[in-house]
Amino acid sequence: RPVPLNTLEVNTYSFYGDKEQLKIYQPLKFGEQLFFGKIRLKYFDIKLNELIKYNDFEKLRTGLSIISNENSTGKHLIATSFGYGWGDRKWKGRLTYQYPIIADSKLNLGFSLSKDLEETGITNRDLVNYFYGTEWIRNLNIKRFDSQKKIEFLLDSKPIKYLNLLGKIQIYNDIPQYNYQYVREADTLTSFNIRTFSLSLRYAYGEKFFRLYNEQINFKSPYPIFWLHVEKSLRQSQLDFARLQIRGRYTHQFIMNGTSKVEALVGSYWGELPFFKLFNGLGSSELKTTINNSFETMGYNEFMASQYFVVFYSHNFGFFNVTWNKTIRPKIILNFNYGLGYLENKENHLSIRNEDFRKGYAEIGTSIDDLILIYPFGIKLSLGASFYHRLGAYRYNTFKQNSILKLTTGFVI
Repeated sequence: RPVPLNTLEVNTYSFYGDKEQLKIYQPLKFGEQLFFGKIRLKYFDIKLNELIKYNDFEKLRTGLSIISNENSTGKHLIATSFGYGWGDRKWKGRLTYQYPIIADSKLNLGFSLSKDLEETGITNRDLVNYFYGTEWIRNLNIKRFDSQKKIEFLLDSKPIKYLNLLGKIQIYNDIPQYNYQYVREADTLTSFNIRTFSLSLRYAYGEKFFRLYNEQINFKSPYPIFWLHVEKSLRQSQLDFARLQIRGRYTHQFIMNGTSKVEALVGSYWGELPFFKLFNGLGSSELKTTINNSFETMGYNEFMASQYFVVFYSHNFGFFNVTWNKTIRPKIILNFNYGLGYLENKENHLSIRNEDFRKGYAEIGTSIDDLILIYPFGIKLSLGASFYHRLGAYRYNTFKQNSILKLTTGFVI
């Protein structure tokens, strides 16, 4: 462990003795590895999320992802991964190399070679960590992917405190894995050769963190966190376009009335924009599990947009001490999600639904989290229930059609 034991810990380990200490440590270590998503071995780490995956296109995907550590390559980072989709019956893989030019993440250089799938119309997530533990579950029901063969050069830097920068040059071929044609004045395209330069920025004033082994864990910041992503096609690209994305996140804890969380996304795209470069609305109604920071009553790929604004708001009133039972601690959470989206040049997109949500999409919801709590291996797993209702111009005719009941899940170490 990186820090010495305090008095309480010394007394605890002394009380249980060597045999009992081993019984405590091993399950906690296993839970910690589950939380960070990798198993640490002597010379390399194995990422757990690449072993088995599932989505509606590949169905079951099995694979392996290995990352070198300081015992094998020193300051160099070498990562390789491969996977096989049993639904599309295709291999995917990635090879990555990075080297720190200046220590403590002041400047890293790297490149990667990859052949993999990318969700159609997803927002860029460079330097963006998941707000809630459930966001990854949305991947289970993705139906539309693009296959991309990509060469990528990157520069990762932390020039000043609280600021992270990531610059990329990407050269790739994109092939939609669904029936789609992009129409231009001169021709119709079904595959795309792209060259881009992008710059991503993350600024989190006052953010603090601590390190556990090689992992960095961020504390909740009392200040807003901002992301900026700009992307421009290069002269050699088959398409001419530019994209701007801004994301903001804020958490405020009230002394008596719980915690409010808000995440907002704004995007504006210009030029020749096929579907995979647009915004897909972040719908997740087909899944029966709550996916935070998504529209729970909106379908996957129900809308698309080239200019958009969406906001996800929730207020957690905290747990109600209705029972002294450790396994039942219900929390009531209120949610409100809203979005506006405009799509230019609708006529350029053939063979798919090409509707935007310019009239405003809204939904409200309430959830009861932590109805059931279990604590295996030092981690907390929770189950609950949620109800969401679709509002506004895009509501259906009946109450039943606009309403959806879901499970809620939680995973905390």
